[in-house]
Amino acid sequence: LEFGVIDNGTASFFNSTVAFNKNGGIENRGTLSLTNTIVAQNKGSGDCVGAATTSDHSLDSDGSCGVGALSNKNPLLQTLQNDGGSTPLHSLKPGSPAIDAGNTATCLTTDQRGAARPDVPSTPCDIGADEYNATAPTIKVPANITTEAISSEGAVVTYTAEATDSDDLVRSFSCTPSSGSTFPDGTTTVTCTATDGHENTATTSFKVKVWCPTKGFCTSFTPPESIGAFGEPGAVAVDSSGNIWVADTGL
Repeated sequence: LEFGVIDNGTASFFNSTVAFNKNGGIENRGTLSLTNTIVAQNKGSGDCVGAATTSDHSLDSDGSCGVGALSNKNPLLQTLQNDGGSTPLHSLKPGSPAIDAGNTATCLTTDQRGAARPDVPSTPCDIGADEYNATAPTIKVPANITTEAISSEGAVVTYTAEATDSDDLVRSFSCTPSSGSTFPDGTTTVTCTATDGHENTATTSFKVKVWCPTKGFCTSFTPPESIGAFGEPGAVAVDSSGNIWVADTGL
């Protein structure tokens, strides 16, 4: 926005975030009350033109709002985007001084997204429109996969993996190598990584083993101590040195 808010009368902010406006944050021409509120990173005239009349557990980034202890602090805000709920907001980054810095007695019960305040019971709430949550996403991957090579290049392997988050949106999720890739003979580790709206990251992995059905079919496969882990009893595989491996009927 050009200017966040122009107050010509009485304005009261509760758990709000006024940030990244082009010409200024709040212009106070009357009575301004800031409660558990962030006014930060505003350009032009800065965060406040005319300090707040009253302030309770609030934060500014340039010292112009008269908020007290958290004046002239960087709140570590993310860019405006959706992190759940019906409207976009500036989510808090890990390490933000706004985390657990609010006044519990005056905090709203939910943040802009509808997430509960505080995120951890019996702790202070956060300052601003967002309630930070440090819980990383949960990633579900398949059990280790074993399959037979279909060419000298190995085998095309498809799998299903997913990431969920109890509090935030999952902003990014990927697995490498991806499902549908050609996996070479031998053992390949698939690594999956997910990051949520509060920049919490989770990583997990599983293994894909590709074995060779005939001599000369593959170039670098070295079977484990028993090929029984790769096939039905009696299955045969040949390693790169020409050694023949037969599945142990006892496995």
